[in-house]
Amino acid sequence: MDDPSRAVQLNTIKTLSQIVVHSEARKYLNSERTVNRMTELMNVENNSLLSRAARTLYNLVLWKP
Repeated sequence: MDDPSRAVQLNTIKTLSQIVVHSEARKYLNSERTVNRMTELMNVENNSLLSRAARTLYNLVLWKP
């Protein structure tokens, strides 16, 4: 998610959104660094696709069964 290319960031977030449904992946991604980066990407003003994808991943990572 740190790549400067917005296309790479978007594809990475979408891929992570598919695997985060696994509980072990969710635990791994629920780190301060990852959550902070998703928060930064949610606030990107000039790319609504990236912002929306980051918000979805954020919600999935923090979801509690």
